[in-house]
This record gives sequence, structure tokens and C-alpha cells, in this order.
Amino acid sequence: MSLAPLKPFKEALQKLTSKTPVAADLSSAEWSQVPQALRERAVFSARTTNAGYVQEIKDKIESILNPKTVMRDGRPVTEGLNVATARVELKQSLKNIGYSPEPEKTGGIEDLSSDRRLNLILKQNVESAQGFGSWLQGQAEGALDAFPAQELFRAEDRKEPRNWIERWRGAGGQFYDGDRMIALKSDPIWSEISAFDTPYPPFDYNSGM
Repeated sequence: MSLAPLKPFKEALQKLTSKTPVAADLSSAEWSQVPQALRERAVFSARTTNAGYVQEIKDKIESILNPKTVMRDGRPVTEGLNVATARVELKQSLKNIGYSPEPEKTGGIEDLSSDRRLNLILKQNVESAQGFGSWLQGQAEGALDAFPAQELFRAEDRKEPRNWIERWRGAGGQFYDGDRMIALKSDPIWSEISAFDTPYPPFDYNSGM
């Protein structure tokens, strides 16, 4: 699934721009223990302590979410970052501040400059902003009347997918037509299955759901 260029999404942008970049030497597990209200107001990356770099992460995400239309040779052209370009630029920013990973961590998720790490950061934040925007639009009275429920389904394949059926069942979710996971939008099940305590996707890192 391509993330860019994207149509401007007012609610998604508002969600992102309201956040504050936070630099902190916290692991992902430690960040998960931070109260949700604080996490929801922050842009952060585990074990990232350079405030300027975290600000740049936020700037890149905003550019992905908000491509601009400019006139070129008398024709409208959409300009905006995509994940690949943002990743390259963030790699260069890390070089500029003198970052180099520990040899045993090079290329892995703990390497701030690895493709795997940067793809995760960018995709997670973009999809979270989009998920919030879609959720907020869906809470409008007319939208709830027309579409009161939603379904959890696999949108992207994974080599080692999590067992979402068991996760759904463990949170008290109901099944329809066999194993279809459907619930009212107002059902607390959505926050229950989320690793981030939010009622909108993504519900976990790289979930594909």
C-alpha cells in the first residue's frame, strides 16, 4: 500500500500539528507505560535524544500528509514527500549530527538509520494520523447513523502475522459469519485490541490490520 503522495486530510494534519516533538532515552516498552494522554500529544522515537532530529521527523511526516499543488508550465503539479524520500533525508540528517549505530545493531530496528527503523517510524506516524482523521470523521452523527459499525480485517500480508482472532476473542469481541471481527464504532473493543489504547488503526506496529 503506497503512502504518498496523499490527498490532504484536515483532521490528520490537525492531529499531527498539535503534537510536540519529545526527545527522550526511553525504549518502546517504556514509552508504552507513559500515560496515553501524554503519548497522544507527542512525536517521539524510542531511544532518540536529539530534539532537532525528532522535530525533523515530525516535519517529514507533515510533508507526506500534506502535499502541495503548484503550477508548473501552466499545469497543476502535486509536490510532496513520499516515505522513500523522507527516509533518505532522515538518514542524511543523522549523518549530519554524527550518528553511527553500534556495530552489533547496524541494520536492525535499534539502528536509528536503518531502513527498517525509518520505515516503521514514518509509516506508523502517517497511518496513525490518518487513522485518527478517519475515526473523527466517522464519529459525526450522520456518519454514525449510516455506518454504525466497522470490521477488523487484514489489509496487508505479513510473513509472521499476529493472531488477531485470538486477540479479538481475548478482548471479548464477537464474531459474525464465522470469523469476521465486527463491532460498533463505539464499542471499547477497539481500544482494547490496540497496543496504543486508541480506537483507530494502526492497532499495533506493522500490524497490516
